[in-house]
Amino acid sequence: MEIFTQIEIRGTEAAVDELVAVVHILKDFGPELMERESEVASRLPRHFAEKFSKEMSEADKVAWLHRWRAASSGEKARLEEERGWELGQWLYWFSPKNEYWRVVDVVKSADPLSCSILLECDDEQFPREALEWLAACVGGELIDIRPA
Repeated sequence: MEIFTQIEIRGTEAAVDELVAVVHILKDFGPELMERESEVASRLPRHFAEKFSKEMSEADKVAWLHRWRAASSGEKARLEEERGWELGQWLYWFSPKNEYWRVVDVVKSADPLSCSILLECDDEQFPREALEWLAACVGGELIDIRPA
């Protein structure tokens, strides 16, 4: 990974504070993030942690994947949105197992209604759905992605 990207997120001051706090919690766990999932969940703000989907059984995962593979692209997006994120799936993106990007830092901007997340990426184009979901869950919006 050699490309640094800055993501700007805007929202209310409370939303920005919460986003910064969540990212710091995730960074605190470092390489053990996924192995300590229940401890991570207990440190996240309750209303944020409640937004995760319940973990599916293996049979339900297989059935969902079968439906998803047979669906049109528009239908796939709807199925993904309905399913939501399981905590473990979402944590993956903030763990060292994610080979696309890693969070270097998160800082509040001089403007109290925005913050920036600095990522180290392997490409200028990268999956960002977990970051968009984080912003939306705290009441913010990802508004800009640019080279750092």
